[in-house]
Amino acid sequence: MSASNLSILDAFPKREFHESLLRGTPLSKCLFINDILYFKGDGNYSWLITTTGQHYLCSRAISFYESYLVNHTDGFIRTHKKCIINVNGVRSFDSEVVIMLDGYRAPVSRRRKSFVEATLQGIKM
Repeated sequence: MSASNLSILDAFPKREFHESLLRGTPLSKCLFINDILYFKGDGNYSWLITTTGQHYLCSRAISFYESYLVNHTDGFIRTHKKCIINVNGVRSFDSEVVIMLDGYRAPVSRRRKSFVEATLQGIKM
């Protein structure tokens, strides 16, 4: 694949979330992907919540982050139209919600329910 065919997402190491993906946030250079707990969609914006409890408002819709995290990395799933979670940050789950380590109750849509359950069944919590 030539350099002109690579997307901006292909140029970044898989363990880092580069600053251009976090446009509109106060983050300096990069954020390690393992430090991301979940994203919450908020219209054309997204909230990024880290494992340290930091909350960042990002100026891109959650679908942008889905195209990178869900499709290009392991460990992230979209549970609902407004939520992407890091499966390593799951405390417990049932058919309607996924409870994250910080206590956030991530909704699970009916359409994604079987996929979320199948994915999280194999995760040790």
